[in-house]
Amino acid sequence: MKLIVFALGAAIFFLTVPAFGLNIVTKEVKFNDDPVEILDTWAHLKEENYGKDLYCFVEYINRSENTIDALSFRMLFYDVFNEYLDTISGISISKLLLGKEERGRWKPNIYKDWSTHRIIVFLDRVRFADGTIWRRDELDITKELSEVKDILFNPEQLKEKRKE
Repeated sequence: MKLIVFALGAAIFFLTVPAFGLNIVTKEVKFNDDPVEILDTWAHLKEENYGKDLYCFVEYINRSENTIDALSFRMLFYDVFNEYLDTISGISISKLLLGKEERGRWKPNIYKDWSTHRIIVFLDRVRFADGTIWRRDELDITKELSEVKDILFNPEQLKEKRKE
């Protein structure tokens, strides 16, 4: 009986401990005037055929007074030493009505995604149904990110790397 309890406890422990003993931490950067509010973010590594793949999730709500045709979240990735890895845009092109909640999932193809420890997410752009485009000023983002003490940030990180 003790062996069964021990085995069950060990199995639960090893199934709930993340790879390398570190959780992937997500942090949202939000502003009061964002037309879309980020409600929650999270990420996890999923075991695949040839290793682990990283998936990022954002739960959000349209709090503007207009229907949204498309939006983009910017995601900045940092490794286990809080050094910068990469930047991607998570884009959704589905209609989002006023007050509607949605959940997006993105699988970034970044270099060294297995070492990702921290992901910072913010609303970057919104295309409304009437054709107008809202964009967050990068100076606002730079100011907020420069106050995060446990990452090594410089403004160049806001730009996505172009794959050649």
